[in-house]
Amino acid sequence: MWELEDFTPPVPTSEDSICENYFVENVSRNSFGRYEVALPFKADPTHLGDSFALSQTRLPDIKNAVTIHTQLVKLFENGGFQMVKWMSNSNELLSQIPDVLQLNTPIAFDKESLKVLGLEWNPSSDNFSFKIFVSISPCTKRNMLSLVARIFDPLGFLAPISLFIKLLIKKLWKLKFDWDKEAPKEMFYLWMKFQEELTLLNSLQIPRHLLVFENSTVDIVGLLMLVLARMLLSFIFDPLILQVMSV
Repeated sequence: MWELEDFTPPVPTSEDSICENYFVENVSRNSFGRYEVALPFKADPTHLGDSFALSQTRLPDIKNAVTIHTQLVKLFENGGFQMVKWMSNSNELLSQIPDVLQLNTPIAFDKESLKVLGLEWNPSSDNFSFKIFVSISPCTKRNMLSLVARIFDPLGFLAPISLFIKLLIKKLWKLKFDWDKEAPKEMFYLWMKFQEELTLLNSLQIPRHLLVFENSTVDIVGLLMLVLARMLLSFIFDPLILQVMSV
């Protein structure tokens, strides 16, 4: 009465076969059971060179960077996307990219308007710099703490600057001042002078790449943090007098 009908096995198209082969060749599972997908421009994603000389020659290889750029552009074009706002510290690499697709302005790592100090990277000079946005405010514990919270410095370049404000806040805390109570006159002078000279950081340029590819010697000197901070503060805010208190 009933007849079991078998479905005809589907015949894969050429596109189906290409997709299946790509999946088999590029997708695998690691020892934890997670899927791993190979990068399109990396034949073997698990292989890393262990030769220092080899890595030293590959790192500044502009030809390899141009090849990767070309492959990425083609991959995104296949999906209907256009890669724009390219940026690099290599003029040779940028010469291979049309000007209309480049971004020739410094990269701001934090674009929130509330930030006082914003870290930026200039690709042409390959330097880090800071953009200062500050207005003179009364010398209160609330304003000091607000300024510290609005300093965007993920790499710690401005640690001595932050330390200066934190020491002032600590002193106000010991004096048991309210959040909006004006600080004593001696602290008021330091605070106002600090805010006025903070814009000098606009001219600060910090090289992103401190070393060279040739053989070089690096000396690491360990110093007491507070002593080093005191020396830096004396250099930046001279002739301000700051008493370093134990923390």
